[in-house]
Amino acid sequence: MAGPFSYHRFNTNTSRYSCNSYDLQCRSSRQYRFLTPVLTVCLLASFSCFAPAVIAQTLAPSQAAVLAECQRQWGATFPGWTAGGECADAFQLSCDSDGMILAMTLEHYGDDGASLGSIPDALSNLTRLTLLSLSYNGMTGSIPSSLANLRQLNTLSLTTNELTGSIPSAFGQLQMLTSIDLSSNLLNGTIPASIATITSLSSLDIGINRLSGSIPTSLGSLVNLQYLLLNTNKLMGPLPPSLSNLSKLQMLVLNYNGLSGTIHDSLANLPQLSILVLANNSFSGAIPSSFHRLSNLDYVDLEGNQLSGSFPSAFASLTQLSYLSLKSNLFSGHLPSFIGNLSSLTLLDLGINQLSGSIPSSLWTLPALLHLDLSDNILSGSLPTSITGLDGLCTLDLSANSFTNSIPDALGSLTTLTSLDLSNTMVGSTMPSTLGGLTQLAYLGVQGSRLSGLLPATLGSITALTKLDFNGTGLACPPPGTSCVVPQTRPSAFCSACTSFCTSCTPPPPPSPSPPPSTPNASPPSSDSGLSTGAIVGIAVGAGLLLLALTAAAAYWFWRVRNQPVPHKQNSRAARLMRKYSKVPPMCQQYSLDDMEQATGNWAEGNLLGSGGFGDVYKGVSPDDGRTLWAVKRAKLLTNDFDREVSQMATKHHPNLVRLLGFCIDVHPQTAHVEQILIYEFVPNGDLEQRMAPDTPTPLTLQQRLDILVGAAHGFEYLHSFNMVHRDIKPANILLDTNLQPKIADFGLLRMGEGTTVNATRVMGTPGYVDPAYARTYKATTATDVYSFGVLMLVVTTGREVTFYDRGKSVNVAQWVQEQIGRNETAALRDPRMEAPEDIVMQITQLAIRCTAKRTAHRPGMADVASELQSMLSAMGGGSSQVIRAAEKVDAQLDIANANAQDLDEAFSIIDGMKEPGNSGRSPDAV
Repeated sequence: MAGPFSYHRFNTNTSRYSCNSYDLQCRSSRQYRFLTPVLTVCLLASFSCFAPAVIAQTLAPSQAAVLAECQRQWGATFPGWTAGGECADAFQLSCDSDGMILAMTLEHYGDDGASLGSIPDALSNLTRLTLLSLSYNGMTGSIPSSLANLRQLNTLSLTTNELTGSIPSAFGQLQMLTSIDLSSNLLNGTIPASIATITSLSSLDIGINRLSGSIPTSLGSLVNLQYLLLNTNKLMGPLPPSLSNLSKLQMLVLNYNGLSGTIHDSLANLPQLSILVLANNSFSGAIPSSFHRLSNLDYVDLEGNQLSGSFPSAFASLTQLSYLSLKSNLFSGHLPSFIGNLSSLTLLDLGINQLSGSIPSSLWTLPALLHLDLSDNILSGSLPTSITGLDGLCTLDLSANSFTNSIPDALGSLTTLTSLDLSNTMVGSTMPSTLGGLTQLAYLGVQGSRLSGLLPATLGSITALTKLDFNGTGLACPPPGTSCVVPQTRPSAFCSACTSFCTSCTPPPPPSPSPPPSTPNASPPSSDSGLSTGAIVGIAVGAGLLLLALTAAAAYWFWRVRNQPVPHKQNSRAARLMRKYSKVPPMCQQYSLDDMEQATGNWAEGNLLGSGGFGDVYKGVSPDDGRTLWAVKRAKLLTNDFDREVSQMATKHHPNLVRLLGFCIDVHPQTAHVEQILIYEFVPNGDLEQRMAPDTPTPLTLQQRLDILVGAAHGFEYLHSFNMVHRDIKPANILLDTNLQPKIADFGLLRMGEGTTVNATRVMGTPGYVDPAYARTYKATTATDVYSFGVLMLVVTTGREVTFYDRGKSVNVAQWVQEQIGRNETAALRDPRMEAPEDIVMQITQLAIRCTAKRTAHRPGMADVASELQSMLSAMGGGSSQVIRAAEKVDAQLDIANANAQDLDEAFSIIDGMKEPGNSGRSPDAV
C-alpha cells in the first residue's frame, strides 16, 4: 500500500536528502498523495493492535449471506467467502470470536483495468464492521447511503475508484469514524455539513474529486482533526476563519482549487501545523507576519497565487522549514539576509516573481539545499565564488535575470549538479572550463545569455549530459584539433552540438576492403554500442520479425542448396541443416555469406549503423546491381522458443512495416559458426525522432505530422489484428521514406500471446513511453501499445521530448499536458515551430489523453485511433494515398496469411524434429 511519498521525506529529523531521493516528478504533479498510504498503514496497524484476538471460528451465517451477495453482484469469487468457512482463511477479512466480520480490506482489484462494479447495499448488514477499505478497485456508481448503518465503523477508505454522485449526508451518523478517505474519485456536489458532526475524525481526505461550493465553516468543529486534504476540486471562496479552531491540525492541503481572498492571521493559531499547501489558487495580499508562530512548519507550498509584498519576514524564525515554494506570485523587493538562517531547507523555489537586487551571501551557506530556483525575477549583481557552499546542490535555475561578470570558475566544483539553467541571464561572460567537472550534469542551458568565446572542450567529458542549449549566445564550438577529452564509448549532447570537434577526437574507421571468401569475418562490435543511426534503417524490425522470417528464410536456402550446392558449404553439419529445411517453400531472395561480406565490406566498422541485444545492423549495397542500399542485420542464434512467432510473422506484410528483402543462412567455413542474416529495405529519410529534433532545418507541418501518425496507427492496427504487441513504440522506431510515409521498425521486443495478453518476465520498452499498467503487472496487451502511441502523439504535437527539464525539473510530457490543460494554458500544447489550427491540435491532444487513460479498459483500440486521426486529416484536406491503399489491402493480406500458415505448420514440424539422437533439448543451432 505504500505510495510514492512517505511522510519521513518531509521530516527534518531524518538524515540529509540525496539528489535522487527527492522525487521532483511526483512533486510537480501537485497531487499531494504522499500521506494517504501512510495513514492507511498506520490505521490498519492500530486496528490489528486493538482488535480481539482471532481464534478458529467459522463465519456467522448472516455474514456469509452478505459475502455471497457481494460476490454475486461483483461477479467474483474470493477464498473463504462461503458459508461454514473459517474466518482465518477468509480472503482480506478479519472476524471476532462470534464469526462476525470486523474488517474488510479488499484492495487493488482494479490495478490491471478490471472493476468490481458498484458498492453493494448488502455491506450495510456487516454491523460490527470497524474497518472498510475498497480502494483501488475501479468501483463505479454512487456511494450508498446505507453504509451509514455501520455505526461501529472506525475507518472508511474508498480512494482511487470511479465513484460518482455526492457524499452521502447520512455519513454524519457514523460518530465513531476517525478516518475518511474518498480521494481520487469523480464525486461532485458540495461538502456535506453533516461531516462536521463527526468530532472523532482525525483524518479527512476528499481531494481529487469534482466537489464545488465553499469550504463549510462547520469544519471548524472537528477539533480532533489532524489531516485535512481537499485538494484538486472546484472549491471557491475564502478560507473560513473557523479553521483556526483545529488546534491539532498537522496537514492542510487545499491546492488546485478556486479559493480566493487573503491568507488571514487565524491560521497562525494552528500550533501543530507541519505541512501547508495552498498552491494554485487565487489568494492575494501579503503573508501574515503572525506566521512566525507556526514553529513546526516543515513544508510550505504557496505557488501559483497572487500573493504580494516583500519576502515574508515571518519565515525568519521557521528554522525547521525543509521545503519552501513561493513560485509564480507577485513578491517584490530584495531577498533578506535572514534566508541563511533556514538551515534545514532542501528546496527553495522563488521563481517567477519580481524580486530584485543581488543574492545575499548568506543564501550560499544553506547546508542542506538540493534545489534552488530563482528564475524569472529582476535579480542582478554577480555570482560569487562562495557559491561553493552549496556543495550538495542538485538543480540550479538562475535563468531570466540580469547577472553580470563571468560565470565563476567555482561553479564547476558543485559536482552533484544534475541541472544548470543560466539562460537569458548572464551578460558579458565566458564559460569556464571548470564546468567539465560537473560529471553528473544532464541539462545545461545558457541560451539567450550574452556570452562570448568558445564552449569549453571539457564539456565533452560529461557523459551524463543529454541536453545542451546555447542558441543565441555568441558561443562557438571548439575547432577540430583542440585537445580532446571526449570519451569514445558514450558521447554526450555536446557531441551532437559540436560534431566536427568530436569527430576529430575519434579515430577514423578502419578501411573496408572486400577480402576473398577464405578471410575470416571481422569481429562484430560490442552490443553495448549506442543505437543511433540504426533506427534509420529499420534497425531491424528486430528479433521478433528477424527470428520469424529467419526460419522461412533458412528453409528456402536449404531448398535451393540441395539443388545448387556451394562447394565450401559441403560439410556434414551444413548437409544436415539442408536436409532438415528442404521441405519448406521459398519465401524471399537468398544470398550467400560471400554476398553478405561483399555487400558490407566484410562487416566494416565504418558500415556499422547500430547494435543491440538482438544483433548488429550494417549498411550494405546489393551485389546484384551495385546500387540498391540495404540494412543488413547479423542476428544471434535461433532457438525453438520462437517457432510460433516465426510461423505467424513470416506472412505479415504491410506498407507501414519495414520490408524484408532477403536472407542468408550459412555455416562459416573457418569457425563453423551458423550465420543468420536478414536483409531489409534501407529507409532513406531518417526517423521521426530526427525530424522532430529542435535543430531540424525544416520542421514538419501539422498535416505532415498527422499523416505520419495515421500511417503508423494503421501499421499498429494491422499488428494488433494478430494480437501482436510491439512494446517499444517511440519516434525512433517510426522510419520515414522519401515521401515521409512511416514504416514501423524494431520488432525486437514483439511477442505473441495465446489470446490478448502477453505475460512477460521483465518490462521492455523505453522510459516515458511504457504503460504504467504493464510496468506494474508485467502483462502486455494491445492497450499497452495504445498508451505508448498516445505519448507519441503528444511528443509529435508539442514538439517536446518525452521527458524534459521544465525550469530545471524533470517532467513527463503526458503529465505536463494534463497540467497545462488544468491551468487552461492550451496554447502551450502546440509546437511553436508549427502553424496549426488550435481545434485540430486539441482534438489530437484529447485523443492522446484517452489513449493514456490510467485504466486500460478506457483506452480506445488502435483501429479507432487510426479512424479518428484519418478523420482529422481529411478535415484538413489531406490524406495519404498509400495509407488508404494499405487499409484496402488488409483483408487480402489476411487471406494470404491464412493460406500460407498451413504450409508453415509443416515446416515447423520439421524444425521440431531437428534434434539428433543423443542431443535431446538442443536447438537447431547446436546441431
